[in-house]
Amino acid sequence: SYDSGATYVFRRTGAGAAFAEEARLEHPSAFVVTYHGTDVDVDVTAGTERVAVGSQDDRAFVWTRLPGGWTDVAELAPFDGELGGFGETVALDGTVDGARVVVGATRRSGSSADSGAAREYVLDGGAWTPRSLVHPPVVADRGFASSLALSGDTQVDGSPRTDALGLDAGTALRYRIDLRLGTSHCAGRANSTGASAALTARGSTAVAA
Repeated sequence: SYDSGATYVFRRTGAGAAFAEEARLEHPSAFVVTYHGTDVDVDVTAGTERVAVGSQDDRAFVWTRLPGGWTDVAELAPFDGELGGFGETVALDGTVDGARVVVGATRRSGSSADSGAAREYVLDGGAWTPRSLVHPPVVADRGFASSLALSGDTQVDGSPRTDALGLDAGTALRYRIDLRLGTSHCAGRANSTGASAALTARGSTAVAA
């Protein structure tokens, strides 16, 4: 339907080969406006290929490539009232402590109005289980988790409307998986530093929304 959205998976078969479309991933309710594919991330670990997909209906989804093709294996919903943009950003990694997904709720009110938050889900016994919830540490932070990135034990959250260094100067906050505490604070400059984040390229699989 109009504005239902979709995510496309592309694959190349060898070095130097062109990417070719492999699959179209659609929201389970494909006939309603959900903006499925507002954000995507891909992970290939130990032969398992996964894609995390965000949407604008307060949900996020995990797809896995199985022998029969790409399958929607999990629907991640707000765990503790994390409405306000939940699902608009996602990040996925399978290299530490099992596979995990972080889902942003960019307009969730916490330390201040529209401060934002990020919820982590961990694959445990075949189920995606909510674990940690990260809030911005500064009252002036707004739009926290507007961008997300995961690599190993590092999580980066973009907060492009943080006012700590000036109106909408922006920041990026780095968290470690072990303590869930910010171990460094990367100050932004004017023009909303932190509007996007990325840490690694993911093998031979690409995703576009």
